[in-house]
Amino acid sequence: MRNKGKALLIALVVISISSFVFCQESSESAGESNATESWSERTGIGYEAVYWGEFWANTRGGLKRDQTHLHQIDLSATVNTKQAGLWNDGKFFVRALSNQGGALLSEEICGDTQVVSNIEAPSSTRLYELWYEHLLFGEKLSLLLGIHDLNSEFAVTEYGGFFINSSFGISKEISGGGRPGIFPLAAPAFRARFSPNESWEFLMGVYNGDPGDPAVQKHFPRLTFNNEAGALVSLEASYHFGRKTLPGTVKAGYWNNTGRFDDLLKVDCIGTPIRHKGNQGVYFIADQRIHGDENRGLGAFLQIGVAPDEDINEFNSYIGAGLKYKGLIPLRPADEAGIAFARTELCGKICCPERDAAETALEISYRAAFGEHLALQPDFQFVFNPGADSTIKNAVVVGARLEIFF
Repeated sequence: MRNKGKALLIALVVISISSFVFCQESSESAGESNATESWSERTGIGYEAVYWGEFWANTRGGLKRDQTHLHQIDLSATVNTKQAGLWNDGKFFVRALSNQGGALLSEEICGDTQVVSNIEAPSSTRLYELWYEHLLFGEKLSLLLGIHDLNSEFAVTEYGGFFINSSFGISKEISGGGRPGIFPLAAPAFRARFSPNESWEFLMGVYNGDPGDPAVQKHFPRLTFNNEAGALVSLEASYHFGRKTLPGTVKAGYWNNTGRFDDLLKVDCIGTPIRHKGNQGVYFIADQRIHGDENRGLGAFLQIGVAPDEDINEFNSYIGAGLKYKGLIPLRPADEAGIAFARTELCGKICCPERDAAETALEISYRAAFGEHLALQPDFQFVFNPGADSTIKNAVVVGARLEIFF
């Protein structure tokens, strides 16, 4: 198994390198047939299927030197109510995920807390999202109700989304302290979005404060609300600027989980952790194109987050930043390359010789696109002080992701 895994890793890297050394960007595919387009327009039904396959090898440090493979199948369908002949300004959405693979890379091999791969999850096949959205006042107001992924709209960075490390999707102080309904478990929610003009956008969401344990909730998230889980209230304001020159976006967000949380250190007379009511945090995100245009150019992003309560938040602050370049190689205009770092700080109350400072991840990645339906992304990550645990050596992780779009 080890020799086969090494051979697969070498093959993926060789293919990715040769793809942009010897291949020119293929022309755009002809697209869907007229018959398919007319069927979609007539019925109002759209669909999408995506496969991600990854192979990873932890070559140094971490919990152990080992390798693993991860797979995800993502199936989704959308029904436009107007095109379906029902009513105007409505949309139904359903999405299912199947995650399979070998050992969990971060949990069992690398030992990091920010999670090297954003598709790492316990093996399962589940209903992931199921919601209805309605637009009002000329689409300025959007109301959504159902099972929804908070991170599909909140705390999203445009350029950070290129990277594979999970912290560039949603930072550690939110995913760890807020208990949000995000991959691999979305949550029952109500979300409102108000866009008064092209520059401003405001989001408000109320989610189940604890969607459950992915290892236990294998097919559905927890649907019921209770006092222990509480509710996660999330607010975000976005400002878009520079649309005619070099566009950018800044976002400021606040979240408050009303549920109960265990104290990191204090216990009662029988050893049960003291429980605290509520947890909250703030974050700031900036995306800025600094060169070129949407077809070819360089963009940068910055993420900052704080969850200040040191009684309950193991990692209570975060900073991440990076650069992404599209079309770095002239013959490969659709390819993307990037470098980014993510650093999460350990709560001061639990710092000790074995647990100190922070965990930092540095990621270098290149995504080679082959038309509209296939991409290969070799990826290198260096994890310093995994788990903020000085007994775990710095890890060097090498991998590649294959994407197939149907």
